[in-house]
Amino acid sequence: MAWTEKCLISPPSVQLAVEIYALMDTENIPENFACLKCGACCRWSGNVLLTQKDITAISTVLKIPENIFVQKYTTLTANRSQLTLIEQPSGACCFLTEDNVCGIYDTRPQQCRDFPHLWHVKGCPNMDSISKHVNKSHASNT
Repeated sequence: MAWTEKCLISPPSVQLAVEIYALMDTENIPENFACLKCGACCRWSGNVLLTQKDITAISTVLKIPENIFVQKYTTLTANRSQLTLIEQPSGACCFLTEDNVCGIYDTRPQQCRDFPHLWHVKGCPNMDSISKHVNKSHASNT
């Protein structure tokens, strides 16, 4: 087993993530969701969980060995079952630039790619707009 595999997601964590995603209301999110580059999703408190595929892809783009990427840009989650990206002192993702642009956008982690279809945060202007529209539609139908 590779050293990185020991730090990656364990079956109970996968199951928990699946259960959390199942509870989220994502059916009203349009497939062509347009990111407004506000950075809200990159500043939310929580973990950006990494898979082995994420680690390999990002370290390749950064042109550094995987072990150096892990040492420089990750930390263990609180339950010590998976690696997560480190945060800037402000709490933002370490790869979020001052211009609200992801410095590794083309190879961003799968969790980031899943936004907003599998998870979302309060404070995203586009998601807040969608929620208001959906709530108004539900209210007018009752």
